Amino acid sequence: MKGKITAFFIVTLMCVSGSIIGVNASVIKGSTLSDEWTIMVYLDGDNNLETYAINDFLEIADVDFTGSGVNVLVQMDRRAGYDYRYGNWEDARRGIVNYGDVPSDGTDGNPAWGVSIGETNVGDPQTLINFANWGISNYPADKYCLILWDHGDGWKGQGCGPTKSVCNDDTNGDTLEIYELRMALGIITNNGLDKIGVLGFDACLMGMLEVGYEVRDYCEYMTASEEVELTNGWNYYSSLNALVGNPATNAEGLGNLFVTYYNSNQATLSNVDLGDYGFLASATSDLATYLQKAEFRNGIQSAINNVLTFQDYDYVDLYHFAELLQGYIQDSELDVKAQAVMDEVSIAVSSEIHGSGYENAHGISTYVPYYNYDSSYEDLLYCIDTQWDEFLYWWFYGGGPSNAPTAPIINGPKSGQTGTLYEYSFNSTDPDNDNIIYLVIWGGNGQEEEIGPKKSGEAAFAKHSWSGEGAYVIKAQARDVNGTRSEWSYYTVTMPRTRSMTIFEKILSKFPIIAQFLNRLAL
Repeated sequence: MKGKITAFFIVTLMCVSGSIIGVNASVIKGSTLSDEWTIMVYLDGDNNLETYAINDFLEIADVDFTGSGVNVLVQMDRRAGYDYRYGNWEDARRGIVNYGDVPSDGTDGNPAWGVSIGETNVGDPQTLINFANWGISNYPADKYCLILWDHGDGWKGQGCGPTKSVCNDDTNGDTLEIYELRMALGIITNNGLDKIGVLGFDACLMGMLEVGYEVRDYCEYMTASEEVELTNGWNYYSSLNALVGNPATNAEGLGNLFVTYYNSNQATLSNVDLGDYGFLASATSDLATYLQKAEFRNGIQSAINNVLTFQDYDYVDLYHFAELLQGYIQDSELDVKAQAVMDEVSIAVSSEIHGSGYENAHGISTYVPYYNYDSSYEDLLYCIDTQWDEFLYWWFYGGGPSNAPTAPIINGPKSGQTGTLYEYSFNSTDPDNDNIIYLVIWGGNGQEEEIGPKKSGEAAFAKHSWSGEGAYVIKAQARDVNGTRSEWSYYTVTMPRTRSMTIFEKILSKFPIIAQFLNRLAL
């Protein structure tokens, strides 16, 4: 299987009669150019997929683009030790792919393809920016497609923690993180004013709502797989030949060609309209908010147990999940909200293909972890803008920041004498009116005490004494019966220092006139 951490970028840029013209993309947007499409492939072979990167290059070069108005540009980085063909070069080369080309550096007897640009870090966003700017400036076109080719893991990295990255560069030990990809696309597209027509991920597991939402401001369509891909990836020969036959194909049409000619035995591939992702995110957020009810927990668990998952079991088909929620939870309002999600998925997915065993694949996956919730998920734009992460937090921990109890109000003496018991009260309210348990940490020796459960808004009382002089900080936290915790509250208590008076001080205390006289002398 294609264990890809990548995203495959194809940016479509068209040549003017094959000439090299230094034109900025923002200048040519909307203009009528002689070339229809420029497709830029960020071909990351700087890892254990080098052999398959070479094979896909050869597949592209098997298409005759002459006079079609279609240009395919490739920036290819290689890695030693996996494939020794075509000179076994290890740096990066960049150029346009013509019929019959091979990815040679010229040392193996074949003509050298492209130009060496030295060793590059594919995981550095500036490397991607440089490639796209070079392509747009030198091969302007009416429409652009950008494909990231390599390993892919959706919003996180498998086996090495949540990296939220694509494009694995072994030489430099770096990956292109999702936020870096978003930043690069913002620069390439003039902050979204000149959107890329198709953003393609010839990589595993990238067909996620979270990934598409991250880049939706900069691209019109996204072509990606919910599941892992086999190592031979997309069918470039057939899809690009079809484009050559009809170069006037629009962005939606090109993405659909990649899907149409994809080998369905390779599980899944879909082309989605990123312009619909705002509506889809709104629908999922609405559903997520409504789901947070204790009486729904059994139904949610049944849906999680039976939903279609992929190689990463935390990734589920979004449509199927909403459909199962309808079936397992008998609630008319939930039916409406789940149906809204399903309807928006159907609208956003322009085309979708899947193999046997994936009958419940509908083109868009999302994060619904089975065992553990990863809080770094909350860094994604989708989580910032929706309630989906709050729903997942509630599912795992019984609540979330939105329904946590308030930080306790602490009342009681702020000073006293050592060895004396003093009573303190703790009071918090819970938005869901749940009962509350208080955790109190008495300053000084770290002694902990739990009080409760108490009703929401009902004060809890506890007594404590301190054996030494000084200042002590009482810490208190409220926790509802579902385990949702409040912020900490702090309360400072002082046990003043005391000492015996000296003989001189005793004399002065008996003769205040002498004390006043001495004070005046001191002035």
